[in-house]
Amino acid sequence: MSPQTSTEIITGAYVGPGAPCPQFRLTNGETISLSGAYPKLVIGQPITLSGLWVGRSKCMQGREFNVEPARD
Repeated sequence: MSPQTSTEIITGAYVGPGAPCPQFRLTNGETISLSGAYPKLVIGQPITLSGLWVGRSKCMQGREFNVEPARD
């Protein structure tokens, strides 16, 4: 998978810690890994995040989504 160049928005819920990246379940049921500037995560809480898909994941579970810092 090649790196993405435009920001994407994803929606889902935090599942729990992973190895080594937090696990996040998208609304379509796919479980992915998070990296970057994700906010404080609460298991099961629905959340929408923006960021980019990572081409070469350092996470050991699923695709990696690098969350961009929240903008004020």
